[in-house]
Amino acid sequence: MSQANLLPLRRRLVMRLLLAAAGLVLVLGLGLTRWVDAQQRRQQEELFLQLARADAQFVRGLKLPLSAKLAADLGSLLGMQVHFRFADGRLEPALQEVERQRVLLALVEGRVHALDQGWQAVAEPVSAQAQLILLRRVEPLTMSLANRDSRWVWPALLVVGSLFALLLARLLVRPIEVLTEEWNAALDQPGKPLAGMQRDDEIGVLARALVQGRDAWHAEREQRLSAERLALLGRMATALAHEIKNPLAAIQLHAQLVDVERLDGESRQSLELMQREATEIEGLVNQWLFLARPAPPQQHPLDLVELLHAAMETVRAQAQHAQVEVRMAPPPQAPCMVCGDRRRLLQALRNVLLNAIEAMPGGGRLQASLQVTADQVILAIEDDGPGFSQEAMARASELFFSQKEGGMGVGLCVVQEVLQAHGGRLVIGAARQAGGARVELQWPSAPEC
Repeated sequence: MSQANLLPLRRRLVMRLLLAAAGLVLVLGLGLTRWVDAQQRRQQEELFLQLARADAQFVRGLKLPLSAKLAADLGSLLGMQVHFRFADGRLEPALQEVERQRVLLALVEGRVHALDQGWQAVAEPVSAQAQLILLRRVEPLTMSLANRDSRWVWPALLVVGSLFALLLARLLVRPIEVLTEEWNAALDQPGKPLAGMQRDDEIGVLARALVQGRDAWHAEREQRLSAERLALLGRMATALAHEIKNPLAAIQLHAQLVDVERLDGESRQSLELMQREATEIEGLVNQWLFLARPAPPQQHPLDLVELLHAAMETVRAQAQHAQVEVRMAPPPQAPCMVCGDRRRLLQALRNVLLNAIEAMPGGGRLQASLQVTADQVILAIEDDGPGFSQEAMARASELFFSQKEGGMGVGLCVVQEVLQAHGGRLVIGAARQAGGARVELQWPSAPEC
């Protein structure tokens, strides 16, 4: 996602957070207001009821007649309307409003009653035949929307909520922006980590999931491309094998029927060369067929020292022609036994040796060495050639990849497939800082199969 595409995303996220914060503030504010309002009303009603009871006790102690004048004096003192209600249905002082008087006559003792126009009333007994009635107008509560002094709280809450939403948007959007920028840069680089992967929050979880998904996608794509290449190779190999094997078998048969005793020295050399080249062509055909139709290797105990000598013998002519000295370091004292398919392992060793020889057209030295550890056998082949480039080290075993003029990019791919079929692996690198290539063939040691 480009930076231009991030701008609308950022605006939408900020707006959503602002709306969510405003809605949250509104809901919480309304809820808080209603709760505080209910608490204040309950406390006011309890105080009003206590005041009425105290006044009723005060009137009982006066021993005065319950008259309209006493009610007026008491009301002036309390700042409320005061009435006396008698058992015979009288109200002192009487009210001109018939409906209001009817309501007061119907009041239940010991309860605060809400009347119209914001009035409250309470009735408390002062004698067996009379009750004291107090009426007051309810003032707006502190947190009520009707209170002018508390109306500024709402804009303040909205401003605070908006600032909180902007801060939250900043904290959320910026890590996402950084993660998106790094993701765009690392999309085509499998294995490259993202900076947010070390975080313990949701951003870290997202970063790790993105890296895992990217690497899985690249692996799946490489497998698909490899399968497509192998399918193409299979069709090519089948056609080539059919066209080459029949005339090749005829050549080998007629070469074997030649009476060597009747040939002079030069003819014998020519015959040996012809048989050797025919064997090489047969190995190439078998190599292509192995890639096209891989089958489980035949498992037999093999002495790797003997197998390496046999592989060196097959490339002796090419090494002499290129003036390459092929040497083998003294083998270790421990047995170098592996379990595998002799024909396939011989083909893999021959491919590595030929690659090293072809990398030194002007001559050089090729050295093979064996190392045995507790659980594996390592065969290292080093040469004095130019060595592998960075791209070659990353893609050397990839089918059809080759930086060698005229190369088909099959040899090391075959080596990789053979080693994997035997539970081993191929490792390539530099022989030394000055140059040269080093190819390691590693597979599990197996004294017995």
